[in-house]
Formats: sequence, structure tokens, C-alpha cells
Amino acid sequence: MKATLTTLWSRCWFRICCYGFATLLLLFLFRYPIMRSVGRYLADADTPEQVDVIAVLGGNSYVRGKEAVNVHHMFPSTPMVCTGGNIPVQLLAFDTVLTESQLTRHFVTKSGVPDSLITCLDQSFSTRDEALELKAYCESMGYRSLMVITSSYHLRRTGITFRKALEGSSIRLNLHGAPDDSFNPESWWTEEESLITVNNEIMKLIYYFFKY
Repeated sequence: MKATLTTLWSRCWFRICCYGFATLLLLFLFRYPIMRSVGRYLADADTPEQVDVIAVLGGNSYVRGKEAVNVHHMFPSTPMVCTGGNIPVQLLAFDTVLTESQLTRHFVTKSGVPDSLITCLDQSFSTRDEALELKAYCESMGYRSLMVITSSYHLRRTGITFRKALEGSSIRLNLHGAPDDSFNPESWWTEEESLITVNNEIMKLIYYFFKY
């Protein structure tokens, strides 16, 4: 028996199978800590602090706009920028054409943020576009610090993208996450919508890594 095992272990395919099985077993045993770590990795937020301008990214005007209103209550005199040039297709069913930035502006003003504090930037169609557009805007306005509000699952990619875009500038970045019902970092794998959200975000992280 011992001789048989020794003979098998000397074969490359057998060692690969053993290592593979051991790896799969460890992944299964530690699946919950690993998946929680993935959720926490994506939701990489900073502590809110006073900045020169607050930016609300496009993509989910309700969720991100609602959190922007909460942040406005913390820093009521800070200017706010809404970004996003995409037009949510659902609005076309109402014969309405609004960009994401305009839709966010509509929501936050309706929720009490003074319109005089808000600027719309609608020439960006991706996270990278938003980073570049906001960098140019901050430099033109002389702003030295920027808070970016986005969905919590989007924070990691936002941080990586914005830090690359802001390289060489003196603009300080602060990331703030908007709680989203479609993503719970502690249990995202238990619901279909949350699972899809995380899968999409991981794919986009990989795409951004190779493209930018």
C-alpha cells in the first residue's frame, strides 16, 4: 500500500489532483470569511471630512442622491456636483429625456439641497470619464479636496480610477459610500441581485486593470 502511494505521488498528475482537491476543500471550508472579505474589499470607504466640493456620480440617482442629501446635512455649505451623461432608458417610457446628472440634481433639490449649490457635468459616460471630468473641473475652480459619493460596491474601482486620474495634482480625495439594497458586503452571496452586482463589479475591476 505504501509503495503504491509512493508510486502515485511520484506522478505529476496525481500531485496536481491532490493539490487541487486540497485547495477546493480549503476554499469551501473558509468560503464565508472569503466572500465577506470580497464584499469589504469592494466597499472601501473613507471617514467623511470637510472638502471643497462634493461629487455625486451617475449610475443610480436615487441611491446616490439620497446619500448626497445626508452628506449635505453634515456639510450644508459645500458645493455639490452631479455627474453622468448617460440617459436612463426607463425614462423614455415617460417621454422624458434627462441625463443621470440632471436626474440626480432633480432628486437632491427636491430633497432640500439648494439649487444654487449644485452644478451638473454631463459629458462623462463611465467612471473613468467622471474622474477626468471632475479633475478638470476642480482644477478650473481651484478646489483642493473632493468627496466622491457612489454606491458602496463601486467604491474600490472608483478609488483606483480617481487616484490614477488625480496623479500629479494636489487634489485630496475622500470616498463616501451610499448604502444600496442590492449589495450587503457581509452577505452579498445570499441574494441573486447582490450576487450579480458583485460579479459585474469584479469583471469591471479586471477590465479597468487591463485597459487603464
